Amino acid sequence: MNRFRLSAFAALLLLVQGCASTKTEYNIVIPRSGAPVVAEDDAPAAGMLMITRPPVFVKAPSGKPKAQVGVLNLSDGPLEIRYKFFWFDRNGVDLDPDRGETSVVLEPGAEKTLAGLCRSEAAADFKVSIRIPR
Repeated sequence: MNRFRLSAFAALLLLVQGCASTKTEYNIVIPRSGAPVVAEDDAPAAGMLMITRPPVFVKAPSGKPKAQVGVLNLSDGPLEIRYKFFWFDRNGVDLDPDRGETSVVLEPGAEKTLAGLCRSEAAADFKVSIRIPR
């Protein structure tokens, strides 16, 4: 009986470890000011994607807020990234919570400026969320 319990525990432990290593995406959050935020289990993303230009907040010709951030593919192959700009008013309220992600594929060594345009002129701050599917 003890052998069965030990075997069952070992199998469960392997299953849990296997599940923990099957991460389906990496996440990077880039605030308007400050360093990009990368969780410990998302650390491999740092070897795939580099921030080449810090986030910039400007007004588009239309007068609406626009944000940009530069990224570079450091990997050996094409890299799909999905990004979304989050826009906030002066009180920290999300101005466009339903806006979807934009997907782009970067070839190895390719650099791209990710840009977002806010629908509201009330935007006072933003952050960019980047997902890298595995």
